[in-house]
Order: sequence, then C-alpha cells, then structure tokens
Amino acid sequence: MPLPTVLGNTSVTLNRVAAPLFSVSSSQSFAPASVQVIEGVSQSAAEAITVTTAAPGIFIVGQSTNMGAILHAGNYSFSDWR
Repeated sequence: MPLPTVLGNTSVTLNRVAAPLFSVSSSQSFAPASVQVIEGVSQSAAEAITVTTAAPGIFIVGQSTNMGAILHAGNYSFSDWR
C-alpha cells in the first residue's frame, strides 16, 4: 500500500513531485527521500538522504577587523581577503 502524499493539509514536494508522507506535525514533516544517478544504461544504487532545514549564517573572525570567517573548502583554512 503506497504512502499518502497529503496528511491533513500538509504535502511535501521534491522537484515538484509529491513525496509520500510517513507523518506530519505542527513543527515537522517526515518523508522518505533517496537519490540515484543514472547515465545512459548505467545507474548507481539508490541512497537514502536526509532533508533538513538549514540556517546559514555569516560570521566574523574579530570585531576589530570585521574580516569574514571564510574557509577554504579544500583544507578549511581561513581565507585572507583584504
């Protein structure tokens, strides 16, 4: 039996496709999600993913310089942009 795509008045879409829902509440929704890469006739195994809310922020190293806390992705060292 497939899961419903609407519970109460709540629905979740991933890339404009209605997602099946396990449960919903006033503060969260729980829907299974997976990702799979397909190229021609080759395909990866489907992997479960977790979708969460994010709260990105902008941080500074020190108030005296107001230099942003910007890290290099490769080695996580501080970037010195002046």
